[in-house]
Amino acid sequence: MKPAGRATFTALFLLAMLTCPSWSLQEEPAECAKSFAGTWDAMFKGKPFMTLKLKCEDPGLTGTMTDASVTFDDKGDLSSVEGIDETSEVVDTKPEGKLLLFKVKDKDDGSTTGFELKLTGTDEAELMPLPQGIRPAIHPWKMKRQPLKDATDKK
Repeated sequence: MKPAGRATFTALFLLAMLTCPSWSLQEEPAECAKSFAGTWDAMFKGKPFMTLKLKCEDPGLTGTMTDASVTFDDKGDLSSVEGIDETSEVVDTKPEGKLLLFKVKDKDDGSTTGFELKLTGTDEAELMPLPQGIRPAIHPWKMKRQPLKDATDKK
């Protein structure tokens, strides 16, 4: 009998990689998304106007985002904001390193709006609506993660 060739070994190795999860090169969605979990506030002139809440659940991130009415100046910067007392569901989360792509689903008509959340520090990020076909291009909004509440915190 002839020994197995290099092509046979390669095919068997690839098959083993695909069928054995512990050998897989793919990241686990919930594991890589933990850096995004928490309550994030979009800031305008030092005050929050919109809140994004993300939590790790199987198989990945879920959450909600409060609605807001925003206007931009001719340079793409926020010029005015107004928080709206409604919340929409966060769907289709896709973490990619320090970047999280997600959509917010309108509860009235089911339409979705895309967003990009980019981590810029431990508790800091930038949020940008997608797509960016708008002129002028919209600049990202500063986000701050709220500190975790300690079990002894009675506030």
